[in-house]
Amino acid sequence: VILETSVDDFTRGFIVGFNDSVAMQITAFEERMDARTDLTTKQKVVAKDDFRTSMMAIMGGVRDRTLKELKIAETFRAKLVEFYRSSFSEAELIELGKFYSTPLGKKFVQNQSKLQRFVQDFSKSLLDERFFRIVDEETKKNLTPQMKAY
Repeated sequence: VILETSVDDFTRGFIVGFNDSVAMQITAFEERMDARTDLTTKQKVVAKDDFRTSMMAIMGGVRDRTLKELKIAETFRAKLVEFYRSSFSEAELIELGKFYSTPLGKKFVQNQSKLQRFVQDFSKSLLDERFFRIVDEETKKNLTPQMKAY
């Protein structure tokens, strides 16, 4: 239960982070378009729509392929099992699942900072060349000819 909750939380956090990143990129592009004086209102609307559509396709593909190809959830689950096994005995893990207010629960809380560092380090390790290759491939596949002009 603890592992599944942690993996689910990590995966949700990964997806939320991606979605937030896309939203920020779209907003920044729309602001740049609004500031341009060489385009008509209609051209700006078309450009924003094209960019939004392209970004959703690109980043949706990147997000989905990253989760699948880099096996994030599976890798995280395996590393999490390794972390818990190195920090707690099997008997302790069973007790953890039952209650958190015992002395064992307090030990779990003490290990939370190590777990948080682990999650941060693991998240940073995802940004390797495979991730950037996926971004490049999705961009090439989904960027419309009109967007290349902007």
